[in-house]
Amino acid sequence: MRKTVWLFTLLMAIGLLFGTAQAQPEGDADAESFRQAFLAGELSWDDVLARAAAEGEVNWFHWGGSDELNTWIDTVAVPELAALGVDLQTSRIPNTRDAVDLVLADAAAGRGIGQGAVDAIWINGENFLTLKRQGLNFGSFAGMLPNSQYFFLDASDPRSGANLTDFGLANNMEEVPWSGGQYLCYIDTARLSREDAPTNYAELEAWVRSDPGRFTYIRPPHFNGNTFVQEVHYGLNPEGSPAPFAMTADELGPEESTCAWSPPASSSSGASSPSCSVAAAQTASAARRSTPRTTTPWRRCSPTARPTWPASSASPPSTPPSTTAPTLNRSKTSSSPTRA
Repeated sequence: MRKTVWLFTLLMAIGLLFGTAQAQPEGDADAESFRQAFLAGELSWDDVLARAAAEGEVNWFHWGGSDELNTWIDTVAVPELAALGVDLQTSRIPNTRDAVDLVLADAAAGRGIGQGAVDAIWINGENFLTLKRQGLNFGSFAGMLPNSQYFFLDASDPRSGANLTDFGLANNMEEVPWSGGQYLCYIDTARLSREDAPTNYAELEAWVRSDPGRFTYIRPPHFNGNTFVQEVHYGLNPEGSPAPFAMTADELGPEESTCAWSPPASSSSGASSPSCSVAAAQTASAARRSTPRTTTPWRRCSPTARPTWPASSASPPSTPPSTTAPTLNRSKTSSSPTRA
């Protein structure tokens, strides 16, 4: 069964998705022709809806660890798409990489657009990077969706940063935001008063050193653990900002890359660190980094602006904890269609 439009309809009804399809196996000629026409702006949204109803089914792979989110998908997203003539088949997976591996396997077997097992993925982070490097994303579709009016997607607007980058990587609008999340640390006020609790990473470092064994965080590679480690590096690197991490190692160079991972000279550990600045590297890559990066981990299905949901829909569920992200991964964050 050919699947081309799935994503687009899914995006409109649920407000998520990110795409996969660029240069790999040729796939179904009709499906590829439709993809090219859509990305070229030659089709109306009615054309998309008509094709979606004709194809009739979308296979969407997403992290399935939230009962609240799964219930919302079953009771809101599935019926909304059914009303458009689309049967949303959800595959709930513990690890987004499982879906990415399916896309890679399809491509290796010569199955291209309209022929693969995966139509759309909730994704972000390294999983999005993997598909982008392989040319397996659908294309730059995010700004062409009706719901794109509810997102900041203007590269000249600082508020667009989280929507146009994915863990520092320019996403080329190959994924669309779904929701946002914020990383929080909890304290037991029976054992630590609010007044004595650290309020930033420098204070946390000092407190952890003075009170060993009293702080814990989720072990990576769980996405919450990854997010905590990421935020610590953002807050405690010599630059005092996430700027170095929005650049590639090649853009920074070996000296600045090493420096970015070093503790700051002002660290309470008392250890000295090299004085470094990424100003020169930032200037050299300014054209590639036209939007600032926020430290908030976004969830994409490809998250500050939330989509407006259909009038008949219930409100979307609260955002689960985030890490890096849909294909809509929470810091799995965005959703994206694939080429297969």
